[in-house]
Amino acid sequence: HLREPYLDMAKLLYAEKDWDGLVHMCRTALRITERPRTYICEPFAWGSFPYDLLSIAHFHLSQWESALKNAEKAFALAPDDARLQENCALLRAKIQKESRI
Repeated sequence: HLREPYLDMAKLLYAEKDWDGLVHMCRTALRITERPRTYICEPFAWGSFPYDLLSIAHFHLSQWESALKNAEKAFALAPDDARLQENCALLRAKIQKESRI
């Protein structure tokens, strides 16, 4: 019922460059849709962070459309984050370039 343990594991998998494991942990965390009213509930778990990690994992797996979809979700939750905005632009350019090949 808590996203935080899954996202803590996701951080470790990111550091280990285990992209498939990272996708699994992020998706599992995001299946938890009811935010608990407890002190353990951390804001990072309910913001752009899980979508950002998921986008990065899909990028490393060459799953461009999924990477973009999650980058856009992350950016929608943090519209002032220039890095997320740039990630969306880079992924759109990558998809456009791939479609020309």
